[in-house]
Amino acid sequence: FGHLVFDYDPCGTFSDWLKKQTPILAAFVCDPKGEVVLDEIGSEKLIKVARSLTLASITKGAGESSGLLQIKIAKDRMIEILPLESKEGHSIAGLVVARPLTSEALTTIRRSFETALSRSSTPGE
Repeated sequence: FGHLVFDYDPCGTFSDWLKKQTPILAAFVCDPKGEVVLDEIGSEKLIKVARSLTLASITKGAGESSGLLQIKIAKDRMIEILPLESKEGHSIAGLVVARPLTSEALTTIRRSFETALSRSSTPGE
């Protein structure tokens, strides 16, 4: 997986830090408008599927703070999808991992992402 970071360096810096703390191989983040602000997986199709599943689960009420979706993408790879709540709406984080993360790790990751996203958002964007 190539390391592609768009103009939102705070997410890229955060992703680098997060990968040192957890067994995440790559990540992507979509903002509440559906714009990809971090893409380390390089697959528009996978991101679109993840966004669609997340939006459907949020609509049905399954995407609350404890909601987690998983997509198996290879024999030894999956994407853990986390809906992230903010004042602007739901962002989506997709984490490529070799095996499912523990619920404690997911809670920590969700809180860390939400904190990083709230710090990187500025009025008027």
